[in-house]
Amino acid sequence: MKERLRPALTALFALLIGGDLAVRGWTGLFDLWRFLFPYLWLFLAFEAARARRRLLDTEAFLIAAAVGLVHDGVYAKTLQEGASLFGVDWLGAACAAFDWGLVAVCALHAADTLHPRGEAPPGISLLEAAGLVFLPGAAACVYLIKTLSGRYRFERMIGDTWLFADLLFIGASWLLARRAFARAGLTEPCELDRGVWVLAGFCAWLPGAQLLARFLQALPWSFILTVVGGWTALLGAGLWRLWRKRGDAPLPPVRASGLVLGAALWRLIGAGLLLPVFGSFAVDGRAAFAFTLFVELPTRLIFSYAFLTARMHI
Repeated sequence: MKERLRPALTALFALLIGGDLAVRGWTGLFDLWRFLFPYLWLFLAFEAARARRRLLDTEAFLIAAAVGLVHDGVYAKTLQEGASLFGVDWLGAACAAFDWGLVAVCALHAADTLHPRGEAPPGISLLEAAGLVFLPGAAACVYLIKTLSGRYRFERMIGDTWLFADLLFIGASWLLARRAFARAGLTEPCELDRGVWVLAGFCAWLPGAQLLARFLQALPWSFILTVVGGWTALLGAGLWRLWRKRGDAPLPPVRASGLVLGAALWRLIGAGLLLPVFGSFAVDGRAAFAFTLFVELPTRLIFSYAFLTARMHI
């Protein structure tokens, strides 16, 4: 019975650290539908697949990134905006893929630390099977209603390229999921994909570059570019050093990573501390800047270092 509750426990952790508190305020933690889809469905699907395949932390990262792109890009369309090329928020999409992977790995690792895995249940229960079918089915119905009624285009102010953008997100998600299951089919665990290194480096670099540019916006552009270039060189040198030091043999999984657990805890505590001061993103625009500075940047850096230098037990 305890193993049956693992997807719900992991989904709860993901909801707490996923940023809903900062974006929507305290009400974001009581959104039952968001808990059910995508979080609970994601981890139900992951556990069902894990019972048949060797899915480790990297595969969990890729699968969560794939689900996140479908959810944010197609279902919620928060990654679509009419002013961008093909209506896609390209920077936001890259960061969303990384953050979904970050949240999933942190939540799975926290659940495993709190409740180490025991004997896997034989197959999935009828209730789990119903959830795996009903939840995406309900989401598809919402998608169709909002699409046919034009509500998406009104709410998100997207243009005629919305269908092409949807297909782009679906294609990117398919590629990520395909890569995850291809890795799972290998006889031995392999090292992290180079694409994950690039994505982690970019998503750790972007908030720092944005913050430096904002802090120095009153100064000459030449000085801003110099400072941002220094930040780029510093982070790039650190990533290159980690890349050179990586071993050929797969690393043993870490049972309880203090860095990953600390990053997950700070995502919750940091958002909770900022909320009484600034409110949610919708209430005060400064909340997003404060969240980026005090929560998003440090947790991305910490998680990236831990994820690129060790394997997490999930």
